[in-house]
Amino acid sequence: MCIAPIWANPNKVNEYLRRAEQAGLVWPLPDAWDDAGLEQILFPDTYKDSALERGLPIR
Repeated sequence: MCIAPIWANPNKVNEYLRRAEQAGLVWPLPDAWDDAGLEQILFPDTYKDSALERGLPIR
């Protein structure tokens, strides 16, 4: 199996790691989690705004 390299801005990676630590997230995440759930935990204010714009229910 070959995994392609990911080129990411180190500052963004550090921001995500900081947010995950603040939220108390540990790896591996539960199987039931989806992208929306993770976004809601990492970016609660942004998620609320974008969910309202998209007409999604807010958890």
